[in-house]
Amino acid sequence: MESLSHITGCEHRKKWQLYNRSGDSRFSPESTSNTSSVMAVHSIAYRIFPASACPPALLHLSPAGHLCEVDTDQVGLSALSEIIQTAPGSNPLPLLFDELLSPGTAQLVWKGSGPGRGVEIRRAFSGLFGRFFAREYLERYYGFTWFSPISGSPYNLSNRLRVVRQPGREFDLPDWIMAGPGVLAIGEAKGSHAKGPAPTSGPPGPLRTAYEQISRVWVQKVDPAGVWVNRQVKGWGVMSRWGVESPARRAYHCVLDPDTEGEPLSGEELEEAIQDVARSHVALLLDGLGRPDLVDKRASPGFSPQQVSATIEGLGERTFIGGIVNNFGFLPMSIDDARAVQASLPERLRPTVRFLGLETDVVEQYRSGSVIKAQPFRIDASGPSLSSDGMMLAPLERIDPVPSTI
Repeated sequence: MESLSHITGCEHRKKWQLYNRSGDSRFSPESTSNTSSVMAVHSIAYRIFPASACPPALLHLSPAGHLCEVDTDQVGLSALSEIIQTAPGSNPLPLLFDELLSPGTAQLVWKGSGPGRGVEIRRAFSGLFGRFFAREYLERYYGFTWFSPISGSPYNLSNRLRVVRQPGREFDLPDWIMAGPGVLAIGEAKGSHAKGPAPTSGPPGPLRTAYEQISRVWVQKVDPAGVWVNRQVKGWGVMSRWGVESPARRAYHCVLDPDTEGEPLSGEELEEAIQDVARSHVALLLDGLGRPDLVDKRASPGFSPQQVSATIEGLGERTFIGGIVNNFGFLPMSIDDARAVQASLPERLRPTVRFLGLETDVVEQYRSGSVIKAQPFRIDASGPSLSSDGMMLAPLERIDPVPSTI
């Protein structure tokens, strides 16, 4: 394992990426690829050293213009999954970002001096939102679907895969072990509201800390003799520094990619590890959705089971289990009761009452022990949105209750 000092300067430019949301006159609403999303998609200029490190999705998006995108609707879905997995019952919705961002611009700029008042609150917002935006970035551009928050050492995902802190290393643990079709990694998110220009010659302090956090854990897999063995996986540290209106400040993403120590995983071992992360991810979602009984038969449902059908654009009719949510979390009510409550609200508040659920096909894959598959990703600003892990957020008028099959 190379130390951070070995990847500074010119060599270091092979290891990190800079995404600069500047005031460049090239930014305009027309720069986005989905103008119907009414400013949900925001443009970000980026520079990558070397160009060969650019993910294919970015090359296809903007082969010459050096623009990438942040879709705050997708960030909202990422945030929902993150909150459900780490703090069940608390569910901020995508509308939260629209309320806090400066309107009428394609740039990602927060109103005023940024979310929160006072240094501590701004630090808390930047840390929390940094986690949401990092997760969306990793989903969108690197194909990660399943995230299992690391909550201790050892962190056991199964009886064959775990994450442990290296002995004698007291750094905080990274945020996730994460996976997608064909990919496995350790992830760490950083948020910053710090002043000053974007770095040009090396990573900012938060990313240096992320490097230490990622490089000081081991991903271990049990070998045929029952011994835990260190296995090498990619690491991703993602930092977001906010752009704000007052005083005007540019925003940027910085991305660092250290590896963990150990022998590479074979193809079969990699697929096993990916499925362990996927199963952990789904189990945490089910618990957060109030259905721990689907994970552990000894548990009782936290909410009355509700199953609905919804038509997803380009995918047809799908079924989901979940419940009613608004900005304050789950609401213990039926869909009919929720519609009645929604009708009594002022019109501007009605969109905050929605249905949040997990696709029943994913639940059945989990319960049967079969391969958990990534789902087609769909964002619909006015209808049901589906994330790649099978989570759907939908307006009440776009769902229909159906008899429970789970």
